[in-house]
Amino acid sequence: MTRSVAESSFVEFLRSDLHEPIGALFERQAARHPDRLAVKGARRSFTYAEPDASANLLAHAILARRGSGSEPIALLLEHDAPVLAAILAVVKAGKIYVGLDAHHPTARLRGVVEDSGTPLIVCDDTHLARARELASTSCELLEMTALGESASAPPPGLRVSARAPACISYTSGSTGDAKGVVGDQCAITHRAMVFINGARIAPGDRLALLESVAVGGSFRGIFGALLTGASVLPFDLRAEGIDALAPWFSREQITICSFAASVFRHFAGGLSESSALPALRYLGVGREAVSRGDVDLYRARCAWVRLRQRDGRRRGGHDVRVHDR
Repeated sequence: MTRSVAESSFVEFLRSDLHEPIGALFERQAARHPDRLAVKGARRSFTYAEPDASANLLAHAILARRGSGSEPIALLLEHDAPVLAAILAVVKAGKIYVGLDAHHPTARLRGVVEDSGTPLIVCDDTHLARARELASTSCELLEMTALGESASAPPPGLRVSARAPACISYTSGSTGDAKGVVGDQCAITHRAMVFINGARIAPGDRLALLESVAVGGSFRGIFGALLTGASVLPFDLRAEGIDALAPWFSREQITICSFAASVFRHFAGGLSESSALPALRYLGVGREAVSRGDVDLYRARCAWVRLRQRDGRRRGGHDVRVHDR
C-alpha cells in the first residue's frame, strides 16, 4: 500500500504526553502550526492560532464569572468551529465541559443541566433564547458571541492537572434516565492517543466530526485532530442528512472518519460505483456489530480504505479485513 502524503508525516503520540493537560498539548500544536487550518465548520473556520486566542478569551470570561476551581460548565452552541474553542476554554480554565445537543428535546437538556449541577451555560446568539429556558435562578448565562474576538488573548495561566476531570458526557437514556459519565483529561488524551497512533493521524489529515460534542465518542475526532496539527471538520448529520455526506466528503477531501455502525451502513449503502472519495483512507465504526454484508458492500465501493471496528472490550478496536491500497 502506498501511504498518503498526510500519513507519511505521522509522528507517534507518546505515552509521556498523557501527563500533560489538554490545554498545554493544544497550545504546543498552535505554536507549531499557527496558520494551519484547525477547524472548518459550515459557518466558521479557524487556523490553529485563532481557536487558541478565542479559547483564552472565553476562559478568562468563565474565570471572571466563576473563579478558579473544578465545576461543570454547560455548552449550548452550534455544531461548528466555535464549540471546539469553547471546549478548549473550559478545560484551560480547569472546569468540566458538559455538551448540550441542541437537537435534543428541552426536557432532556433541562435534566442534564439539573443533574450536572452546572452553574453556568455558555451559549451563542442562535441558542440564547433556549439557554434562558434551561437556566434556573441559580444558573448564569454567558453568551460567547458577545465576547467578540481577540487575536492575542493570553492563556489563563492556571496549573491544571492531567488528572483533573474534563468532561461529563451523558448516555442516551434509552434504557432509563440518562447518566453522566465523568472523564478526566488523561482519559480523554489516552483515547485520542489510541486513535492517533492507530490511524497514523498527521497534520495533513482532515477528520470528519459527525458526533455531537455531547457524546463521549466525539473525543476521537476532536482531539485526534487538534492534538496532532490535523484539521477537524464538524458536519451536522441530523440537519444536513445522510445523502449529503458523501458529496461533502468528496468536496472537503475528508481522509479520516469514525461512524456509528448504523450510520456507516446507510453511508455505504448510498455509495455508487461512481462515488469519488479518493482522499478517504481510514474509517472507524462502532457501537453496533458490523455485518459481513456491510463490509462486502463497502469493499465493492471503496476497497482502498482501511476499515477498523471500534470495540469497547479492546483498546482501540481491531481491523476489519478489507483490501488496503
